[in-house]
Amino acid sequence: MNSARLAKGTLTSTHWGTYRVHTDNGVVTAINSFEKDPDPSPIGQGIVDVLDGPLRIKKPMVRKGWLEKGPTFPMPATCRSAAHSGAGTPIR
Repeated sequence: MNSARLAKGTLTSTHWGTYRVHTDNGVVTAINSFEKDPDPSPIGQGIVDVLDGPLRIKKPMVRKGWLEKGPTFPMPATCRSAAHSGAGTPIR
């Protein structure tokens, strides 16, 4: 891709930086670091590969238990022990 083509991509920002996104018929084909970023993160390059990956959640999801019992139903013992393991704030 020549530099004129790179500059035409749509700007987008992520947690890792700002990038130019290139599409073809609505499909993302490339993501390039924003040319004015003095220290671009290489993480953005991997975004293209995971957009349609087999592990991507393609639509909003809600746990069945939450739908059936709401957000305050008793937490399973395995979750309670993980929540109180010191690895963050306990879930209540």
